[in-house]
Amino acid sequence: MRELGEGGFGRVVLARHEDSGTHVAVKYLTANLLSDQRFLTGFRAEAQILRHLDSPYVARLYDFVESPQGAAIVMEAVAGISLRALLKEHGPFEPEAALTVLKGSLLGLSTAHERGVVHRDYKPPNVLVRDDGQSKLIDFGIALRTGEVGDILGTPPYMAPEQWQGAPATPATDVYAATCVFFECVTGHTPFRGDSTQAYRAQHTNTQVPLSDLPEAVRGLVAQGMAKHPAERPAGAAALVTELEQAATTAYGPDWESNGRRRLAEAAAGLAALLPFAALLASGSGAPAIGGAASGAGAGGAAGAGGAGSTAGGGAAGAGSGAGHATGILQGTGRALLSGTGAKVGVAIAGAIVVGSAGTAAVVVAGGGHPAAKPTRPAAVVQPVRVNVAASTTTLRKGRTMITRYVQVSGLKNAAVQTKVNKALRTQVDRTMAGFKPAFVMPTSQSDSAPTGTLQSAATVGLGGPKLLSVTYTFDDSSGANRLIPVSSQFTLVFDLSTGRQLGTADLLLPAARTNTGARALARIIAPSAHGGVCLPGTPLTGHALGVALEVAPTATGMTFTIRNWIDLGCPHADVGRDFNVPYARLGAYVRPEIVTAAKASKPGTGTGTASPTPTHS
Repeated sequence: MRELGEGGFGRVVLARHEDSGTHVAVKYLTANLLSDQRFLTGFRAEAQILRHLDSPYVARLYDFVESPQGAAIVMEAVAGISLRALLKEHGPFEPEAALTVLKGSLLGLSTAHERGVVHRDYKPPNVLVRDDGQSKLIDFGIALRTGEVGDILGTPPYMAPEQWQGAPATPATDVYAATCVFFECVTGHTPFRGDSTQAYRAQHTNTQVPLSDLPEAVRGLVAQGMAKHPAERPAGAAALVTELEQAATTAYGPDWESNGRRRLAEAAAGLAALLPFAALLASGSGAPAIGGAASGAGAGGAAGAGGAGSTAGGGAAGAGSGAGHATGILQGTGRALLSGTGAKVGVAIAGAIVVGSAGTAAVVVAGGGHPAAKPTRPAAVVQPVRVNVAASTTTLRKGRTMITRYVQVSGLKNAAVQTKVNKALRTQVDRTMAGFKPAFVMPTSQSDSAPTGTLQSAATVGLGGPKLLSVTYTFDDSSGANRLIPVSSQFTLVFDLSTGRQLGTADLLLPAARTNTGARALARIIAPSAHGGVCLPGTPLTGHALGVALEVAPTATGMTFTIRNWIDLGCPHADVGRDFNVPYARLGAYVRPEIVTAAKASKPGTGTGTASPTPTHS
């Protein structure tokens, strides 16, 4: 129907599907991009991820087509304007409007999270507001599967602390960014205003959020969403929506959303009227990339046209750079509709696609021809439970580093349960590290420890869900300041992932095992030659010692009993940390049957990708 723009990424046209009458945007990719195998591989993978996101709050990808003549993307044409443009023209928003636009885009994020996709670049240019006030999410150009580790990419004003550290992708990272954007919508500025990449990193990692800039009614929501540790935030977008609705209704009444949408619609309609389908041009901010890397031109959004990308070091324009033609159209309106806040850090997959699949797709190849109808049905995707290790690193003083590694779980159906489990997984390792910290930071002149070193925790997954989760934490101090970190300091946590309850001995073992008589009988199964104890010389095992001196943890095939407190068990010190792995078939009278069933239905831990340090024995 008309050309919308042309640039480094390709030529974009507005088209109408002949059979259905649906308007679409068709982006024909340039030949130089298609000859770049790294780009093409990433682009195909992105299209595969996004084709299954079917939500009214996510702009749809209808098809990505390749042929000997070229390649094209067929996308939903959205009549709206970017949140960045609205903020520039009308911001800051009243809280009701800010909460409304946040909720809509969070519902789009929730669909991605349910399917195991983390956006990683939620920011105002990537949120489109339609002329009816509904918001849509775009640009999954640097998205990862939950639990994957990728390059450190993102837009500095909105990057979560763990994102700066290259930790595995989790929905909590998107929660942080979305809360940053909400802060900006309400106040007119981002939570932190760094003058360099390094400044942003330091602020997001260590500086407290300036909650006093916000209305009191939403401070709690922002404090929770921008917690420094991911385990302390809502576990995903759905959980944040629940918190948002409660806070909004309490503060602004039951009509808060209709009031907010009306105000957004008025603002969006006024701008969108200046340029039909302006949101299709919202792919480029024109801001320079940070660190001299090629820019994807900021938003990387719907049509791939917009302001031209550039590099800080004078390098080549990014693959997502916009078209001069499209820029001229925008300048002709007299308004800077597509201004951005800064390009992504590093080199991202250029040109994010707007996503989804539903109804009829138009199949187009470069060189013309009529589109053919093609039904697209999203495959049923059930997000698996994922268990990953996150880490936070603290430099305490010159030469001293503390690394806290902890396990996070994602993919649970109940967001509240997921938050509960992740908080417990983090809290207990933090408490233990805090106990070791005083000796670790002692001035060298007051100890005989080395002047440098690392205090760290490590985590090993025993059972990785979906029914049961078990995690063992170990600790090490390479400086020698904590010379006495015994194996008994490590511990194992077990959780029922359906309820979020941490399981103790009473949950794992039947009452018969927890009497003194039963414990001695159990000990004869664990260590037949130990005469009712678990070691030689040893003392008879008691019901009280089970789960305390002798740790109990389920595996997929049996129960593991680990000596922790050697004194209470009367064991030699050399036996500390000794494991006994006993098959369930030999423990029938002592283990709860439901635990056996749940353990066998859970997958064995596949390791965390982090080598466990060897504990120092006392």
